[in-house]
This record gives sequence, structure tokens and C-alpha cells, in this order.
Amino acid sequence: MGSFPIADHTLGTVELARNAIILGMRSLRVQIVRFVDEEPQPGIVESQFHDAQGQLHSIIDKVPLFTSAHLWSDSDYPQPGFIECRVVERIPCASGNLARINIEPYRFEITNESPEFVVSEAELAEIVPFRYGGFWDVPRPILLRYREMTLLLQSPFDDRMDEYSNVYSVYEVPDAISKSVLGGDWAPLEGAELRFVGEIPISTVAFDPTKRRTLDSSCLEHLFSARE
Repeated sequence: MGSFPIADHTLGTVELARNAIILGMRSLRVQIVRFVDEEPQPGIVESQFHDAQGQLHSIIDKVPLFTSAHLWSDSDYPQPGFIECRVVERIPCASGNLARINIEPYRFEITNESPEFVVSEAELAEIVPFRYGGFWDVPRPILLRYREMTLLLQSPFDDRMDEYSNVYSVYEVPDAISKSVLGGDWAPLEGAELRFVGEIPISTVAFDPTKRRTLDSSCLEHLFSARE
């Protein structure tokens, strides 16, 4: 699997990162439907979503608040995106659970809307914070918590191809060293017996706009669906 970097490049303080790695965050899936204006940079777009009653809502703001993709007036639309949100209330429902969310803390420009909505819980993505050891186009490797497991996403340089792999190989980290590595100490991974789980194409991983803080954990679901 190759060696692991000792340097830890996770943003923010160590204590905040530890707490976030345990708790995770939520985001609402949206469709970015059009480019609105070139100013202010890096551009303004409109995103849309439907609430639990089927009503269409529009949110307009800067591109990085919705996606890490580089969008412009000549980009293809619609594009997938996310809106960070706070879950105010979970509402059990026979036809599918609902959630009351609020996006006001994230300062989106709301187009004739209240900042609070009731949406299908299925439209909420679990956004997982991570640590990373290096960066080349994307973070490599990555450590994160998912379904009470600590996972390593490894994407080493391929000498034969003379480039980095286009997939993440996913490994489960033993509980015995989980606390140490999540705390920023990569050394215990050297020589550790890691269980190989599977591979995910890097192109399927939706990162936050910086590509250095969080990712949408839905890219991992198919690897663990057989367990449920």
C-alpha cells in the first residue's frame, strides 16, 4: 500500500477537527440550473430544490457555496450541488421521513424565500469531515469516520502509469489505532493490518469547495450496503 505521511494537513484546530470527525454534518442536495453573473468572482449561480410538498425553491449565491466544480457561463447545466444546512427537526412519516432544515447560518442569498424548509430526509447528504496527508488534484490519502468505522482512502502514485491513481482504495482501520490516527498521528498505519473494503472512483467523490475539509459519504454506501 505504500508509506504514509507523518504530516497532517487537516484545516482548523486539532480539537475541533476531532469533534467534527465524530459528529459529521448535513447538506441538502440541489440542482445548479443556470449561471447568473460573472461578478463577483468566481461567479454567481442559481440552484433549485423541491420541498416535501413539491414546491420549487431557488437559491442564488457564489459557485463555491454549492460545488467544488469550476462553473462558468458556458458550462453545461444543470449540475449537482449541495447546500449546507442545520437540521432543526426530524419528522417521522409513513411515506418517508421528513426533516425541517434551516440554511440561514450559511448566509446564502435567498430568492423570495424563508430560510427554513421541510424536505425529504432522503435529500439530505451526510457530509463527513476528514484528515488528509497530502494533496495532488485531490487529497491523498484520507482518514475519516463512517458508520462507526475509521476508514483510510488511499490513492498512491502509480509508477507504471507515471501518474496518481484515479480511484481510492478503501481500507478499514483497526479500532486499536483508530483514536491515534484520527488525532493526527499517521505513524501507526505503517505495518498495520488494514482490511480492504473496495474501491471508489475519485470522480464520484463530492468534496467541499476547498477539497480539504469534507466529502459526501454517499460515495461509500455501496461498499457497505451488503452489511445492512
